[in-house]
Amino acid sequence: MTELSVYEPSLIVLCGPAGAGKSTFAHRHFSPTEILNADVMRGLLCDDVNDQDHNEQVFEVLHRIAEIRLQNGLCTVIDATNLETAARLPLRRLAKHARLPTHLVIIEADLELIRRRNSERDREVGEGVLRRHMQLLEELEPSLSKERWGRIDKLDARALSEVRVKRCTLPPIQFSLTGPFDVIGDVHGCLSELRTLLDRLGYTEDGSHPDGRRPVFVGDLVDRGPDSVGVLKLVLSWLEQDRALLVPGNHDDKLYRWLQGRAVKVQGGLKTTVAEWQELSAPEERLLRSRFMAAMEAAPSYLWLDEGRLLVSHGGLEERDHGRVGDAVRAFCLFGKTTGKVIDGFPERLDWAADYEGGPAVVHGHVPVRVAQWRNRVADIDLGVVFGGELCAMRWPEETFVTVPAERAWWGEGIWGATESADEEIRTS
Repeated sequence: MTELSVYEPSLIVLCGPAGAGKSTFAHRHFSPTEILNADVMRGLLCDDVNDQDHNEQVFEVLHRIAEIRLQNGLCTVIDATNLETAARLPLRRLAKHARLPTHLVIIEADLELIRRRNSERDREVGEGVLRRHMQLLEELEPSLSKERWGRIDKLDARALSEVRVKRCTLPPIQFSLTGPFDVIGDVHGCLSELRTLLDRLGYTEDGSHPDGRRPVFVGDLVDRGPDSVGVLKLVLSWLEQDRALLVPGNHDDKLYRWLQGRAVKVQGGLKTTVAEWQELSAPEERLLRSRFMAAMEAAPSYLWLDEGRLLVSHGGLEERDHGRVGDAVRAFCLFGKTTGKVIDGFPERLDWAADYEGGPAVVHGHVPVRVAQWRNRVADIDLGVVFGGELCAMRWPEETFVTVPAERAWWGEGIWGATESADEEIRTS
């Protein structure tokens, strides 16, 4: 038995020659309302499923329905051959605009099989069309290398009856985790303050808590402070024991990209972390690199917890993107809402929380504030510990704040003399 995991919601595009079994597969695993079939659209518009003269109108209607379904956060299955890049491209664009994942399911078959199956169908496809479909199937691989599909799976047309489809929630959605939680703001390498806060919250050295509480780190574990490596070692050990949760911050993401060998400028706060990193022995460096990379690759852009009551993201998240994924959502989670402009060396930000009317409470960091407080069910808990402010935790479900003061201003001229600057590489895509 082959298991095919699909995210719900997502765009699932079936791809394969006529007679490969796409429609049978779709109806076996998805409800009729989830399936958009090109032939059915032809029948609705022309009363003739074989009419190829109205393809432009057929796919205009199919794409419009798909667009509405995806915007409404509904699982949508496209049942057509989809063997040409021109057919797949607009579908991917619809999913990207709706901020939902894409999944291409290729059903592979040979000419003999699809000939036989077509001869058994009421509506037989011509030999020339079948040969063209097989040619496009053979040429598919080079085209896909240039396309950005979230997932690509290949199934054998002869074994479709052995496939089991498993529906999975999107990575950030963890409704089953109900806490209680302690959401901890930007640490920025301030290990001593972190230990003091964790002790005040009641955690033991190994990350356990007598009341079963779990810390949720809101990102920016590293940079600027005196011991980013020490912070990573502590947090990673708790993550690996499943005693903590993490959403990445933009500073964590920048370190991750530097460790990948990508073109990252080692300036600003990253210089402090890189300096620490280079003091590690070769075995220590290899081990910490492996552990950090694994944690970052497993960490979702945001966490949606306690049956949807609490959402945690480094930079926050507007209600319209709750339950959505993609580059735009990830950028918001890392950097907050920005215009892309830099004014006097600082990114221009938009106050998305001023108009927030969503149901979940949203807790984030990223932008230092003087006092942690709730505003429109949104709380910023970055109190600028690395600038001489405080390290803050929000206790859930109590919705209260616990803080410890910084031992000193570790970076800049104090909390109100420095914020996120242009060297943090604001990325919007």
